[in-house]
Amino acid sequence: MEITVWPGWDAAPGNMSAARRKQVRSQISNGGLELSSLMEHVTPGKSVRDRAANLKRLNGVFELAADLAESPPLVQTVLGGGKFEAEKNR
Repeated sequence: MEITVWPGWDAAPGNMSAARRKQVRSQISNGGLELSSLMEHVTPGKSVRDRAANLKRLNGVFELAADLAESPPLVQTVLGGGKFEAEKNR
């Protein structure tokens, strides 16, 4: 299963306390499910500040991934939001 972890969504890392992470991990395991991925939506930053904010967000998702599964799931995101060709060299 995949969990969407975008900011503002219920499963965003900032919304998931340690107790809740433990509860969700238990529910996944007890339900016989496997957490295959977490979906973030981080587009390439145009400035150093944007890139630092993106890395901070991703690090939060990586920590969440480690808390939700013994073998951390894939973390996926987007690259360019449909504007990759125009943005790839910025």
